[in-house]
Amino acid sequence: MTPDQYPTPETDAIFVDLASLGFKESWFPIQKLADFARSLEQRLADGRAAHAETARKLALCREAMKAIMDHYVSLVNSGDVGKWNPEEEAEVINARAALTATEPTL
Repeated sequence: MTPDQYPTPETDAIFVDLASLGFKESWFPIQKLADFARSLEQRLADGRAAHAETARKLALCREAMKAIMDHYVSLVNSGDVGKWNPEEEAEVINARAALTATEPTL
């Protein structure tokens, strides 16, 4: 086995560390550790991709909720459907709280 079979900084580091301890390239656990490191790297990449997709979907939901809230509040405030304060309704209060709670942070 050679480091170029697992060409990532993480797996190269494992190979170099074990080789520096005197383990031979053909020693079985070196390949197992390199395989394990590759597996962890893939899981991390998959997790990051899933997180990015979830964040993208959350942003779409936030935009849709905000548009619905803005439309509803402007309709109520126009007086065309009656006269009340939409800001006192539990649904409006909860929707605004959800928008605030899910606001992205940098």
